[in-house]
Parts: sequence; C-alpha cells; structure tokens
Amino acid sequence: MREDEPQGNVFVPASVADVEACLLRALTVTEKQYIPVLLAQAERKIRALYPDRMAEEPLCGWDTVKDVQAEIVARRLRNPEGFLAENDGQYSYQRDRVTASGRLEVTETDKVALGVAEQCFTVVNPVLERERRGRL
Repeated sequence: MREDEPQGNVFVPASVADVEACLLRALTVTEKQYIPVLLAQAERKIRALYPDRMAEEPLCGWDTVKDVQAEIVARRLRNPEGFLAENDGQYSYQRDRVTASGRLEVTETDKVALGVAEQCFTVVNPVLERERRGRL
C-alpha cells in the first residue's frame, strides 16, 4: 500500500502529483506553490456536499473523492483567468462554460461521481392527470 492511500476510513487529500497527473504536464514553480491552498479549498467544497458523511467512507470511495478534488484544481489551473473565448484574426476558439469558469467549482459531473447529484424527476399518475385536465 502506498503511503498516500487512505488508512481505513480516513480521507487523504489529493496531492500536487495528483493534480499534475490530471493536467498531463509538468507544473510550474508558481503552480506548485498555489496547489496546496487550492486543494484545501476544493476539499472544503467537497465536504460541504457531505456535511454529515465525511467521517465515514462515501459510497463512491475515497479514491473517487481524491480524483474529483484533483480535477477541480486542475480545471482552475487550465484556465486561471476564466476566459471563455479568444480571437486572433481569423483564428478563434471557445471553451466550455462549465469547465472554464476560472473558479474552483464542483460541477454536476463531479457530483455524479461523488454520488451527491440531485436526481430530479416527477412521477405522474395518468388517471389523476386526466381527471385534473378534465376539470379545467
């Protein structure tokens, strides 16, 4: 077992190396200085989703929580200024609004991975719906 793996039901936060792996590139010296702070902020955001459950292992597992934490920080580093579009003469490109905000955000994809996404649906009883419509 690696030294950075969870020991029992204890969350071991993502590391600088985890964020570097998400980015698929070497980090700059400046990025390495900021990552511990960004990881702590991302951890607080994740814990806010699990206010009563972070003392026990979540259903998704600690490794998934760690992966999501590293990806939240990696997204911030990929686009720190939060640019959505850029033009240079005839060349232009646009970034995805969800992943290019320039902020530390837990996306809906992250919430699904963590098992805390809101599942919104409505159950309609067709007989009651017909009766309701008939009265209008």
